[in-house]
Amino acid sequence: LQTLTEKDPSKLKKYLSKGEQLRNEYFERASYWNKKFDNNTNKNNIRSTYLKDSYNSGKEFLSIRDNIFIPAILREDYKTAEKIVLGDMLDKYEKHRIYIDKLIKITNEKNISNEGKATKYINRFSLLLLLVSFLLFISFAIIGYIGYTLIINKINNVTKIQNLEQQEVIECLSSMKSMLETENNTSKYPDK
Repeated sequence: LQTLTEKDPSKLKKYLSKGEQLRNEYFERASYWNKKFDNNTNKNNIRSTYLKDSYNSGKEFLSIRDNIFIPAILREDYKTAEKIVLGDMLDKYEKHRIYIDKLIKITNEKNISNEGKATKYINRFSLLLLLVSFLLFISFAIIGYIGYTLIINKINNVTKIQNLEQQEVIECLSSMKSMLETENNTSKYPDK
């Protein structure tokens, strides 16, 4: 539409150059998506809508623009150019727009489905992580309790052994004291 009303040759040249750039980008992206999509059944709706319907309607629009409209503009046949823009090109554009809207709808539905699957996966993984954490906590608690019990038993055994040794030393000292007293008594009173 800008090209249709532009009479300045330098601006017209810019519009035509921009249109050529956009056409090249359109075909480059189409080539990219054609390679990106495989024949996977989950993507068949997207592949069919984009690569057949949308792509073909866009290609038809560009063909009319490049082969009929632009030549009319260049020969300054603005009446024919206006008829083409408001006729065939508008029809092809609207057809293309319908397919693009359909593609957006399919893609949004697919994204919602993928988000749902991702949420389920994250929830399952979170539950598994919580369970593993709980089991690790219980394992460490059991290991800690067993270690604590073993250490306390060792300490109690050492304490018992020390108490027994102390008792033996005390008994030994007590016996020695008794012996010494007996000997002292015997030395004081040798007759007795």
